[in-house]
Amino acid sequence: MDRRLTQHKPALLMVSHCVPDALGGADRARAWQLLKLANTTHRVFLACLLDGPVNLSQWRNADAHAQQLAIEIDHRATRHISRLKQRSARRADANRDGNTALAAPIEQWQSEHHFDAIWCTHPVLWPTARGYRARLRLCDTGPESQAGSSPDNGRLDPLTAIIAHQANALTIDRNAPHHRWRDCPCEPVALPTTVDLAFFTDAHANRLTKRYAPPGLHVVVHHDWTRPNAHRALKWFTKRVWPQIHRAAPDAYLRNTMPGSLDPLATLRDASVVVCVDPNSHQAKLPVYQAMAMQRAVVASNRALNAPALNRHIMSVDRTQDWSRVTLQLLRSASERLSLSRNAREWIDHQPATQDHAKKLAHLLSGTPASPQTMPKAA
Repeated sequence: MDRRLTQHKPALLMVSHCVPDALGGADRARAWQLLKLANTTHRVFLACLLDGPVNLSQWRNADAHAQQLAIEIDHRATRHISRLKQRSARRADANRDGNTALAAPIEQWQSEHHFDAIWCTHPVLWPTARGYRARLRLCDTGPESQAGSSPDNGRLDPLTAIIAHQANALTIDRNAPHHRWRDCPCEPVALPTTVDLAFFTDAHANRLTKRYAPPGLHVVVHHDWTRPNAHRALKWFTKRVWPQIHRAAPDAYLRNTMPGSLDPLATLRDASVVVCVDPNSHQAKLPVYQAMAMQRAVVASNRALNAPALNRHIMSVDRTQDWSRVTLQLLRSASERLSLSRNAREWIDHQPATQDHAKKLAHLLSGTPASPQTMPKAA
């Protein structure tokens, strides 16, 4: 982004608990979505905690959508947020570590700029956002797997309830139970966690790097690597399924998109078949959609996805022996891989874009009133 062309935009401070990444897990993909939405109306000053490995390509993509970028390494704060994802947040001032870690770059930016809006991507970081003045203050509570309250109790967790009385608006997962937000004291804006198609089609954002991928067929294991069971799923596939595939196809290579020194996007581009091994449906869908957006042939668990509409666009399996059989079937048939990958991309292209659900948020960020026709009812 040319910084000179954005000087007329007001400034927005985004406080994130993770590094935004379109190809990352649910949290990173959600943060990336919020970053792109904010970038349409504001100059974004992004302060985020380092939640895991970040390669140069991921850093460049985030930096291209931000006026200023600061990534703070504070392991205590990151571990604390990770624990709060697994249970309800009981204290509004729980994350003092994160507040301290991000204070230095924010104080420097505030001395040079006036923030028109402040947006934090996790409820536990709200004390940081609350300490600065702005016309508009927002907090994100999604994706649904990140929410602090259980889906069936119909109430906000204590921390989110406090934030709802202090913020101007909450951005929530469109899949969150509607009755939970019925009595919310501030405005809830529903946003789905979707795949950013522009990320996979924009040649500038995803410039090809020189890679030394070995020739042959590539089976790539793709996963939300921030989840606790990610390495267990990879170990299961490597020990139980891959030996059978390698015996029948010795020229095939096994790779994965685990964050590190290599570019996960380039690894997916090299894939002949993408395998998404995950028993949890909330964690399985996003990696599957990302691989489909890359126009790759995908093998995934039918039990995890529980989505009959996808059966024509991916290869779904249930039993252990089916994983090797279906993967070998795709490796041996280039025409079947091509047909399946085209159907997958076509299905993704026809899904509603994030912008279709973000009209209300756009009016909120820009400070202009919206008519009822352009303001969809919040979930």
